[in-house]
Amino acid sequence: MWPNAETSFLTCRDVADETEFDNHFEYLKDVPDPGINLVADPEIAQRFSDLEQQLLKRVKNGDDLAAPLHRIQAHIAMSNNSDELIAIVQDAYDNLRQVQYEKTGERLFDGASIQLITATDLLVRRARLPGILFRFDQDPDALQTMGNVAEYEEGFFASSAAWYREIIGVTHYFGPLLGCLSPRFWCLPAGRPPSIILFNLGTDIAGTRSSPMEPMQLLPDSGRTESTPAVDLPPAACRHAMYWWTNRLNRIFGYLCDPTLFSNAKGVYDPYEHQHWLLTLSQVFYLTTAVQTSTRNYYVQRSLMNTLLDTYADRIMERRFDSLCTYDTAKATADRVRTRMPEDVAKVLMPLADRAVESLRRVQDGFFIRKQRGDDNVLVYIPDDENPHHREPHRAAAILMKVFRNATHGYGGLKPPQSTRDLVAERLLAHHTGNMPDDLVFLPYLYLLDTLSQPDQIQATIVKRALARGTVGTDILKAMNPSDYRDAYDLIKSWKDLSARDSLLAELEASERRGTVLVAMILITALLSKITAVSEGFVEQLTLLNDSNLADGILNITDQILEAVDNDPANAGSEDLLDTIPDTFAFRDIIGHASG
Repeated sequence: MWPNAETSFLTCRDVADETEFDNHFEYLKDVPDPGINLVADPEIAQRFSDLEQQLLKRVKNGDDLAAPLHRIQAHIAMSNNSDELIAIVQDAYDNLRQVQYEKTGERLFDGASIQLITATDLLVRRARLPGILFRFDQDPDALQTMGNVAEYEEGFFASSAAWYREIIGVTHYFGPLLGCLSPRFWCLPAGRPPSIILFNLGTDIAGTRSSPMEPMQLLPDSGRTESTPAVDLPPAACRHAMYWWTNRLNRIFGYLCDPTLFSNAKGVYDPYEHQHWLLTLSQVFYLTTAVQTSTRNYYVQRSLMNTLLDTYADRIMERRFDSLCTYDTAKATADRVRTRMPEDVAKVLMPLADRAVESLRRVQDGFFIRKQRGDDNVLVYIPDDENPHHREPHRAAAILMKVFRNATHGYGGLKPPQSTRDLVAERLLAHHTGNMPDDLVFLPYLYLLDTLSQPDQIQATIVKRALARGTVGTDILKAMNPSDYRDAYDLIKSWKDLSARDSLLAELEASERRGTVLVAMILITALLSKITAVSEGFVEQLTLLNDSNLADGILNITDQILEAVDNDPANAGSEDLLDTIPDTFAFRDIIGHASG
C-alpha cells in the first residue's frame, strides 16, 4: 500500500440525485467537523440568531426564494458535527423538492440533486510547497527563527496563507460553473473547507430582481437592460456538468501542482513562478464569478472583462487582446469547446458562452456611419491621407474593444498617436454608437471553458514561461552546491541503517550548510514522489514542523516512499532508478546547470 493512494485533487460524489432512488447522505460524514464550536461563541451565536430572525420574516412573505436558500447556507455553516450536517442537508433537500408553482401546483425543483465536492490531501499538500520554500529564501536564519519562536498564529510557512486557505476551500473554483446561466440561478453552494455541498435545483430561476433590495442599490448605476431567456435543462444535465467541471479541474491541478514543471532554463525549481501560476488561475476563477454576479453594474463588469481578457492574452494563451475580441476567433472557439464536452453538459455550460459570442457580433451593428452609407467596411479618414482606411466590421469591433480596454487609464493616453494604426483606432470612436450588448462581458467565460476543455495548453505554457525566466532562481537555490544534494540523498537512503542515519544527522546538525541540505531534502522528496508515483505528504507535515524536527519529518515521509518501493512488486526496478538520482537528476539537471 502507498502512504497515500490519492490520485485526484478533487472528488465529486452524488449525495442525492434527481431519481431519489440512490441517495447517500452518509457521504457527508466525510466532511470535517469545524475546528471550533461556533455556537459556543456568544457573539457568533447572537449574530446567527439575528440572521435567523431576519430570514424567517422574509420567508413568511412567500415571494423571496433567496431567504430559504440563505437559511440552508447559514444552518450548514453553523452545524457542529456530521450528524447535524446530515439532518440539515436532508431536511433542506426534502423541502426543496416540495416547492411548488403557485398556479399549477407542479414541483418547481423536481430534478434537484446534491453533490459533495472535496479537496483531497493531494491538493492540500502540493499547493503549499512554494510557500514553504519562500521562508527559506527570504529568511536566511529561518531555521534559527523557527527554533526560537514557540508559537505564532500565522505559522512558520505563512506566505500567501490567506490565498492558501481559499484554494483548499475549493468553492471559488466552482464559482464560474454556478454562475454559468447568469443572471439566472441554478445551484446553491454551502459547506465547510475542504468540502462544498452543491444543491443543484435541476432548473434555472431568476437570479436578480429589477427593483433595488438594499439602500446602496439606489445609488446611480448601470445594470442590465436586456432580458435573458430560461434554459431548458435535462434532469441530469446539471449533475453531469459538475462532474465534467471537477474532472477538468483535476487535470489542470495536475499541472499547477507539479513542481517538476516549474524549472527554469538551468533546471532549478522556481517557487516564485509556481506561485505566480497558482495565483493567476485562482484570480481568473474569482474574477469570472465576479463578472457573473455584478449584474447591477455594467461598468464593473466591463472593467473585470478587460482584466480577464488581458490575463488570457498575456499569460495563459499568449495571444493578442484584440484577437480574442474578434468575432471569428470567438465563434471558432465556442464551436471547438462544444465538441469537447458531452451534449447534455454543453446545454448547461454553453448558453452563456454563445450569448457572449453573439454579443460580439452585435457590436458590429454599432458602426452607424457604415450602415447609413451602405458600406461593406468601416471607412476611417485620418490627416494627410486622401483615401480612407478600410476596416472589416469584425476587425473594427475588436480594435474598438481594445480602445475601451486602454481607456481604463483614461481616454487618449499620455502620448499622442504614434502611428497610422493609432490614428485609425481612436477615430473608430467617431463611427460607433458606444452601445455594447449586456452579454458581451461574459466573453472571458468562453476562454475559461476553452482552457478547461484543453488543459494541456496550461502545461505547455507553464513550461515555456518557466524556461523563459532563465537563470532567475531563489537565493537559497543559488547558494546550493552538489555536496548538499549528496548529503541529502545519503540521509534519505539510510532508511535501513538507522545507526548510520544517526551519525549523518549529527553531522548535519553541526554543519554550517544545514539549511541548504534541508532544502535539498525537500526537493529530492518531491522528485522521489514524482518518479515513484507515490503521493507526497511531506508538504502538509512541514507546515506543522519546527526547527527541532524538520529533518525527521522529511525523513519520515521518504522512509514511507522507499519502503513502498521496496515491498511492492509493481515497483520492481524502481530502486535502481532511485540510485541514479545523484548523477542523473540532482546533479545533471539541477546542480550541473546551476554551477555551469
